[in-house]
Amino acid sequence: MSRMKGIAAARRRRARAPDVLREAAADRIRETVTAGRKAGRENIDQMVDRRTGVLKRFYRSSVSAITLTGRFGYISRKGQRAAFYARFLNDGTRHLAPRPFHDNAVDQVEAEHARGMLAAMRRAVRGR
Repeated sequence: MSRMKGIAAARRRRARAPDVLREAAADRIRETVTAGRKAGRENIDQMVDRRTGVLKRFYRSSVSAITLTGRFGYISRKGQRAAFYARFLNDGTRHLAPRPFHDNAVDQVEAEHARGMLAAMRRAVRGR
C-alpha cells in the first residue's frame, strides 16, 4: 500500500487559508482604492477647467481591513458639503455636459481589481 505525501502540509495550508485570504483581500482592496483615488484625481485635472483645488483636496480614500471594504471619492461629510457641485460635473445637468471623472476612475480600476482578487484567492488557497 502506498502512502500519499504532503497531506499534513495541505491540511495546515487549508486551516490557514481564511486568515491568509483575508489578509490578501485587504491588501488588494488597499491597492485598488489607492489606484482609484489616483485615477480620479488625474481625471479631475484633465476634465475640469477651473481649478480652485476643492475637488482634488476632498477626493479621498478609506479602507477598512475589518469589514474588507474600501471607498474613494467624497466620503466625508465635510468633503460632500465642500464639493457639492462635484456630482453636477460628474453626471452633467441640462445645461452642462457630463465630465465623468469619478465614473471613469471606477471603470479604470474595476477589471484589475477583479483579476487581483482572484489571484489573491488562488495564492491563499495554494498557501503562498
